[in-house]
Amino acid sequence: GGARKVTAGGVKASEAGAWAEGRASAQASSPSSGSVMARYGSWTMQKLTVAYCEFSGSSRGAREFIQTMLPAFKEKFPHYEVETMVRKGRHPYVRGDYTKGIPRIVGIKNLPPSEINFHVTNLRNHTNDKATHLKKRVLSKRPSIQGQWTATADNV
Repeated sequence: GGARKVTAGGVKASEAGAWAEGRASAQASSPSSGSVMARYGSWTMQKLTVAYCEFSGSSRGAREFIQTMLPAFKEKFPHYEVETMVRKGRHPYVRGDYTKGIPRIVGIKNLPPSEINFHVTNLRNHTNDKATHLKKRVLSKRPSIQGQWTATADNV
């Protein structure tokens, strides 16, 4: 046997790659890819804003993204309001406004269009829900061999 590469989840890398490829092809083949963000009959992200500078070098990728990839995004997802905003002398960013909660802003300074598209996809798939706290303690059927933890045990 050769060396076996195992990922953090304990799955072989080849199995993980096959799973990711299968998932990607399933999402690409389904007409509603990205339905993760539809909650209770409405889309969670309402508006996407791309802010950039017309002249600065840090906005080069943002300007290219707006010319090449943003029209396809508008066509694929017509239910989003898409806005471009010129900010002279400022670094570019992408902003997602949601139905609830605060907007998410991601800086895209000096990024190529493919990475900007990655950030836009993450904003699109984000639900903007608050983290839920687990109320119950974890109880085990097998108590610790070392005994139960107490506050005084740390001060030894």
